[in-house]
This record gives sequence, structure tokens and C-alpha cells, in this order.
Amino acid sequence: MTRSRLTIMTAATSAVLLFAACGQSADDAASSLLQPPRPISVVSAPGAGSAEVRLAGGDAAMSSMPAFAGYTFELGPDFPSLPTGSTGYQYPANPALEPEVVAQLAQAFGVEGEPVPGGGPTVDGVRWRVGPDDGSAPSLTVSDDAQLNFNYSPAWDQSGTSVGCAEPVSSEGTVGESACPEPVPPVNVPTVDEAEQLVTDLLGELGQDPSAFEFDTYADEYSANVTAWSELDGVRSPVAWGFGYSENGVLQWMNGVLATPVAAGPYPLIGIDEALVRLDEQTNQFRGGVYMDDLATTGGALVREGQEAPVGAPTEPAPLPPASPLPPETIPASVDPAVSIPVDTIPVEPMVATLVDVKADLWWAFDDDGSVWLLPAYSFTTSDDGIFTVPAVTDEFLVIVESPVDEPLPMPVPVEDPVDPSTEPPVSVVEADTSGVEGLGVPESTAVLESRGLTLRVAREDGVDLAVTADFSSSRVNVAVDAGLVTGVVSIG
Repeated sequence: MTRSRLTIMTAATSAVLLFAACGQSADDAASSLLQPPRPISVVSAPGAGSAEVRLAGGDAAMSSMPAFAGYTFELGPDFPSLPTGSTGYQYPANPALEPEVVAQLAQAFGVEGEPVPGGGPTVDGVRWRVGPDDGSAPSLTVSDDAQLNFNYSPAWDQSGTSVGCAEPVSSEGTVGESACPEPVPPVNVPTVDEAEQLVTDLLGELGQDPSAFEFDTYADEYSANVTAWSELDGVRSPVAWGFGYSENGVLQWMNGVLATPVAAGPYPLIGIDEALVRLDEQTNQFRGGVYMDDLATTGGALVREGQEAPVGAPTEPAPLPPASPLPPETIPASVDPAVSIPVDTIPVEPMVATLVDVKADLWWAFDDDGSVWLLPAYSFTTSDDGIFTVPAVTDEFLVIVESPVDEPLPMPVPVEDPVDPSTEPPVSVVEADTSGVEGLGVPESTAVLESRGLTLRVAREDGVDLAVTADFSSSRVNVAVDAGLVTGVVSIG
């Protein structure tokens, strides 16, 4: 297999020094002297409770649960002891990043030009940019955030070959045979093993330790995409690097982080009873149309089998307020009540989830000072292979800080010249180039589309259509996602 793109990378040996300039390696961070733990002030909406704090600090993808379906958790037989990992990691706010370091990284990718300051977090979120932003040549951007996320993109396809073609539709709405030619797959697309070897080589050439990453790889006849999850002290973190390859192993896109975390700890950890409370809290905020503000009232699953309930603790779930279904006369005859009645009128019975295993994990938390934290967490596995993750640090280290309520800005009243519909030209919709995103995670698909000047919006998740705004944007790609991976494009707009 030809490795034409990587020949550029091997010439940039100065990139090995690049990450040393940004901070210590992940392994060094895990083994160095720990900074003492401190409370993290998590910003939430005014009036939010502890459940919202923990959700604000987490990633929705870290917990698999159907929308609005509550669970009651119980421990299965021979449930293991909880992990004891008590080290957290901080990406401090406003990390230093000199333009010389960005220039070295741009040179490693063959991006021409000098680093140009971006607008910062309040404008475009960019700290540094090298190369054009119109896709006419390769480019590199570094975000102005605590992790210094970077994104490399080659030149976009300027040939116009990505313009779609229409499918004939009869007056009765029947779709006829498509006149669109079948796409021709590229040649020499890397296999899973070949793609992982390319990523291993590239990480090494960039001064990273490939053994400190865990790979998730997808490859088909059109592209090969690798998600490299960084590991901290042997625990897979939610911080990922992404790589995309196509014909002849050419690097189509890449993203990663320049900042390295600082280890903190040891943190005091909660026990199994509090972990079960947090599991209930996380998955039962909305049950039967009622938000559960007092999690103690949920009862059940708070006591391990064979233990006595604490004094004053309920041993049975408290009765839920009755649902308030719509009167039959308020439901239009053309509407299927089974799918169209608002969720808050449908009683939902909690399901029992049996926990069979647990492992150490790391939990996102975003401090109001701009720092990003990865805190010790417990990741539970259920008997049906569901994964539920909760933070493992004690409550005093997650402190809610209510964000100020800003006065809404007055909406401007547009002043437009009257348009004669008979003279207005017809709208021409051009299909965007969305190839190569199927099978990728949402972050990787977002990076692919952004490299083409497009934006991604999840319109359907796990078979459920999501509520989206009705405005139209010709650069927005609405996708369907199942189990965290993009399965197809729903529409453009």
C-alpha cells in the first residue's frame, strides 16, 4: 500500500519536540507528583439540583439509556469490589501555546503559511489558524480551549464533482429509477489492521506513545477511520484523537489535543450505596412525566442485598403522581395517540437493571474557571450489556454554581424590499459532499464535515426522530445516529 501522505510526516522530526513544549506526556502526568484535589465549580442553570450538576459534568454518550425510561438498579450475585483508582486529571484553563509550536505542527502536516491568531472563544473559538479556511489548500486550526483541540484538513474537493443529481418523482409522488451514477470506490483503502498501523506510526512521529491509546477502527471500501482513546494510568479516558484515511492510505483528516493533563488526587471515593443513588439519580430525573427532585423518595436499589436499610430510609419506592392523559376529544382523529401524546402524559414504569460488573472510568467535568477535568468514575455493566457511568468522587468536590440569567436581547425587525414572486428565481438546492461519515462517531463525522465547510446536526438517534429547528441551511447535514455511530444522512438543510 502506498503511503504517500506519511512521507511528509516522517520528514518532520521536530514534531517529536512539539508535544514536549506543550506539557508532559500522559504517562508522565499519571506518574508525577499529584496536585491536591480541590472542589470543582460546575456551572448549571439557575435552580438546578445535584443531578443536573453530575449530568453537566458528564457526556451523554457515556450512559446508555432510552429517553425518559427510568431504571431501578440491583446488584447481581458475586458483584466485584469497586475500583480504587482515585486520581483525577485537570486541563488548566488558558494554557500557553506559542506560535512556534503551531508552526512546527503545521509543517509536520505540510500546511503552508504562518500561524494567524483566531478570534478566541467569544468569536470563532480558534486560538491559531494556519492555511486558508476556504478549503483551497491544507489547513490547521487549534481551538482556544483548555485542551487545545486541533484539526488538520487537506484541500477540499474543488472540482464540483460532489454536486448531487435528482431522482425523478411523478405527480403521484412515486420515485422513479435514479439517474445518478453509482459511485466508484477508491483504490487501496487501508484495512482495519493497516489503518491502525498507520495511526501507530503517525502517533510515534508526533512524539506520542502509541501504547497509551486504545483504538476503535471502522473500515469499508470507501474509507478507514480510527478513533484513538487516550489512556491515563491504564484507564481509558473520554479524550479521543481521530484519523481518516482513503485512497492509497492518504490522510484525509485528523484531530487531537495539544494540551496534556495534570494529575490530581487522591480523591475520596463514594461507596456502593451512594453509587446506586447516583445511578438512580442519573436515569430517573424524568419518570412518568415527573422530575424526581428528592432522589431519596425513589427508594428501592438503595440497599445492598443482605444489608439493613439505614434509619429513616424508605425500603419501597414512593408512589408516583398519576399521569394526566389528554382527554380523547383533544386528540385529532388523524393522530396516532400511541406516538403523538406528549411524553409528560405517559406513565413510564421503571425497569430493573442488574449490575454484574464495574470498572474504573473517567468523567468529564467543566469548571467555571474554564478548566476541563477528568474525575474518577465508576462504569457499571448490566446483565444485558448496558453501560452506566457515574462520577466516583464525593459530593464536596462537585459544587454547583448557578449561571447568571442574562436579559434576552430584543429581536431585530428585518426590513426587506418587497419581492415579486413571479420574478424571483427558483431555489436551487445542491447536495453536499457527505461521503465518508457513515460508521464514524459524531465527533469524527463533525470534523469530516467541517473540513468541507459543512456542519453536522443529529436529527435521529437510535431510531427516534429528534426535535430540530425549522430553519434551513444549505451547509447543514442532518444525520441519523445509532449506538453513537452515524448510520446515514437524513437530509440537507
